Amino acid sequence: MTNKDYRELQLSSSQLVLIFIAILALGVVIFLLGVSVGKKQAQIADTTQFASEPLTERVVEEEPKPVEEPEEKSTETEKPAEQPKDIIREELASHQKVKVEAKTKPAPIPRSSGYYIQIGAFKNRDSAYAIAEELKDQGFPTQVFDPTPTERNPLYKVRVGGYETRVQAEEELGKVAQTQGKQKSDYFIWRR
Repeated sequence: MTNKDYRELQLSSSQLVLIFIAILALGVVIFLLGVSVGKKQAQIADTTQFASEPLTERVVEEEPKPVEEPEEKSTETEKPAEQPKDIIREELASHQKVKVEAKTKPAPIPRSSGYYIQIGAFKNRDSAYAIAEELKDQGFPTQVFDPTPTERNPLYKVRVGGYETRVQAEEELGKVAQTQGKQKSDYFIWRR
């Protein structure tokens, strides 16, 4: 073994302290940069709105406890008034009935194969069903197609038809455009 293969580094104690301080300072700088980036990411996450389903809480409605009323002595000539408890119960029942009616979903429309005229695609389910009802009232066979799970942007598609041939669909396209006051190019034919 020759002396050229082996080299020795000799550092004084002050040089070792300086190297240790430099490594420590570099570590602190990297840590502070990480904290800064983390804060910016948190701010971006707070301002970003996600298009997921809204969080909902399940509210359990408790039936109110009946209020105990002091008994009043009435004279025989007075007619007893309707009990306030009964009025409150009737009012609560009517409100609960309205809530149940509002939550019911319209019956699904059977789908057939063939050609359809796409009227529009809506993010809002209620808007899609409102347009569909309007077209049904005008005499067009309308269907609302729910979004598929694979869609990036879930849309409710409003389509008229279920026509056997493209020619039939094109004829109806003219009628739909005329009744809606739009041009034929505003809609397109889609095959299922």
